[in-house]
Amino acid sequence: MRISKKLVTFQHPIILPDSSEEFPAGDYTIETEMLGSQGNDKAHTSNAVMVRRETHNGRVHTSYTDIELSDLERLIQQDAEKSAPSKTEKEPK
Repeated sequence: MRISKKLVTFQHPIILPDSSEEFPAGDYTIETEMLGSQGNDKAHTSNAVMVRRETHNGRVHTSYTDIELSDLERLIQQDAEKSAPSKTEKEPK
């Protein structure tokens, strides 16, 4: 087993599928646990966790939320689309 970590920054608040809780824009660490089959070099993902660290009144609060990688990719794409300039906006001349 090995764990990989990557930093994801959302420019806009996000709502996870099957949840009504809104998560704020900002930096999230994605920890992905990779498990390999015995005798097989190919690893498959077993679990992904979204980690958010926030500071309130000088104290660091850490939250952990399970997330499917397909849902994470969809949220990243949606965030990028919201950040992209609208096609109806006119370019300055």
